[in-house]
Amino acid sequence: MNLYKRKRHSWQPFTAGIILVMLLASGFVYYDRDRVQRPSNAVSAEELRANYKAHHCQPGSRKQLTLEDGTRVTLNSQTTLYVPKDYNNGKRSLVLNGEAFFEIPASRNLFTVKSDKLITTGFSGALRIRSADAQAGATIHVLDGQFTVTKAYHSPTDNQPEMLQRGNEILFNRDIDLMEKETYDVASLEEWKSGKLVFDNVPVQAAINKLQDWYGVEIAWRGDAQRVQGVSGTFDNMPLQEVLATLKDRTGLKYNIR
Repeated sequence: MNLYKRKRHSWQPFTAGIILVMLLASGFVYYDRDRVQRPSNAVSAEELRANYKAHHCQPGSRKQLTLEDGTRVTLNSQTTLYVPKDYNNGKRSLVLNGEAFFEIPASRNLFTVKSDKLITTGFSGALRIRSADAQAGATIHVLDGQFTVTKAYHSPTDNQPEMLQRGNEILFNRDIDLMEKETYDVASLEEWKSGKLVFDNVPVQAAINKLQDWYGVEIAWRGDAQRVQGVSGTFDNMPLQEVLATLKDRTGLKYNIR
């Protein structure tokens, strides 16, 4: 499922700083642009250094955290989450640069996630947020609960918040200053949350699309897709490199990590 293609607007897809070039003849090439180390401008760099602890997730993997209030966080590849040192001391406010899934227990304290483009608030629930400083595009998908999303900056055209609940998504593009509320397939997010990646004789392009969404990477490939049979396999919470190694064995594709 391509979450970024829409008939009415040209959305810039989220890319998390890794480009994986799939060469059907000669293999994979996999680049790390080291994007996540740059602090988010949702909060000043000085404040982040003084008052926040940074949690980084390495390329091609996921990282799980449990915060002091019991919130469970899954960081996707090339993501940095900034947690204030006084988190849960009367407030629950985080800064995100990248992609993360949040499972938030109920509390009288408002839960807030800030990025350079969007501010998301709610009291409990589960949602995935993609918002990287280096990209104009961002998305939010709510699995459970109710959340309010606003732009993190003053817009000359539209500053109205959007109210989201289960099955709602936000598609955002700062280049055209546009934020839209739509719906999405909840089952796709539940599958992503479980960490069990399944390919059942799917075409190469479909497998590529799923890998992009799963690991938050941008994938380009060259060659004749007809030369590769359908992709099959089950990968349970495996890093991207292990998935690629298995696909190499099963399809004959080669890859090189630079």
